[in-house]
Amino acid sequence: MSGNQQVRIEIQTFLQALHSYPDRFARNPGITFEEYCRSLTPAAKTNSPPQN
Repeated sequence: MSGNQQVRIEIQTFLQALHSYPDRFARNPGITFEEYCRSLTPAAKTNSPPQN
């Protein structure tokens, strides 16, 4: 994957997190935006345990 493609994916993931975080926070107020955003990244999904 090229650097540009990776950056585009990171931007899309960030925007998705920004849009969906309020609903997630309503269900789980203990999760920070950073934790939530990391849970959406493809690398986080394959390299770390799932977060609730």
